[in-house]
Amino acid sequence: MIFQDKGIIGPDVSFYQADPRQNQFIDFNKMKEYGVSFVIIKAGQRNYFDPAFAVNRAAARVAGLPRAFYWFLDYRDKGKAQAQFFWNLIKDDPGEGPLIVDFEDGSGGDWRKLYDFIVELQVLSKYPSDRIWIYTGYYYWLDFGPQFTGDELWFIAYRLWIASYTDRVDLVKVPRPWITASMWQKGTTVVYGPDMGVLSLEIDFNIFNGDRELFNHYFLTNYVPDPQEDHPQEEEGESMKYKVVWTKGVAKRTQPTTSNSYTGLLLPYPNEVEVIEDHIDDLNDPSNINKVWVKLADGYYAAKNYPDSLGVPRVRMEKVETPVPDPDPIPDPEPTIVHRIDVYSDGKVAIDGSNPF
Repeated sequence: MIFQDKGIIGPDVSFYQADPRQNQFIDFNKMKEYGVSFVIIKAGQRNYFDPAFAVNRAAARVAGLPRAFYWFLDYRDKGKAQAQFFWNLIKDDPGEGPLIVDFEDGSGGDWRKLYDFIVELQVLSKYPSDRIWIYTGYYYWLDFGPQFTGDELWFIAYRLWIASYTDRVDLVKVPRPWITASMWQKGTTVVYGPDMGVLSLEIDFNIFNGDRELFNHYFLTNYVPDPQEDHPQEEEGESMKYKVVWTKGVAKRTQPTTSNSYTGLLLPYPNEVEVIEDHIDDLNDPSNINKVWVKLADGYYAAKNYPDSLGVPRVRMEKVETPVPDPDPIPDPEPTIVHRIDVYSDGKVAIDGSNPF
């Protein structure tokens, strides 16, 4: 394989490198400190998204790592339908890198599904052909890729990401119609996973083929994350008053998520509370603008915006400058007035010294 190794490296990750059920996720800042230049993130397969995708996409962006997203082509559904699911999932934030389709064991060995997927994805995304990539292995493509020259040549417009677990680039085989690959997945044990900020001991290790200028062509690296961009923070140490506005009240949580964090405590409606941190992303779904939290003065979290059980977005708390009235104000009692009543022997009564009547 013709390959130019300029030390531009990056892993590909999925929920296997984290534990979403325990709210444990990848440390992309540590990954960046390791020296990676990009990260490739699994978006999903068939008709479902990867459990860690939303967190991985948002956290890698905040860390300033250029991201590419890939879709595992699943034999159990049509290629066109899977492309539509993929694009609808990522279209609001498609990342900085190419869009990638994974064609390997589990894809069913049907290259026509791959063809349908790519055609539909290109229509939806309007991406040029060289920014749509195919991940596969030499022998898998040899067995299940197109067998006729005309069909084979159609795929040459798209870039190849080759899986070949060897230390020697001269041993990497590239299937027709390509003569080289834009990315080489070298193995899973090249790097010790925790050193790169993941929970798994192994992690897929990839090398980009080319120099920094070519890399910048495929990964749009002019993006500079601004920590204030989406969530401007209040001045340090400043507390805020919020009122509960959702009629069913707001539950206190030990973490900014609904997963396994309910305390049993409820902020009734209407009610005023003190907030020490605003604009907190949902731990399990940070890219969702309908899931936003605040941190209360007592250390618990409450949902500022959160959908109801039917998925309808709800504003549950909003900032106020003036106190909120009590929900059921009790009027102050009228002052007690003491009167002097005089009763005479003839049955007449005088009140406060008035004439008897």
